[in-house]
Amino acid sequence: MPAPILERWNAELIKVLKAPDVIEQLNKHGLTPLPGTRDELGRYMQSEYATWGRVIRERKITAE
Repeated sequence: MPAPILERWNAELIKVLKAPDVIEQLNKHGLTPLPGTRDELGRYMQSEYATWGRVIRERKITAE
């Protein structure tokens, strides 16, 4: 997908995630909105993948 389109989507998503009513609803469900850049999201996802991948391998967790 072209970068300008992705940047526009990200900008619109950030607006939504900063709206007080959206924050309130997310908080009610135990979620904390963390709007950021596409690169920040990519780094976060890589970090989570590495963390949970390690936990799964160390604990020998399998799908059942």
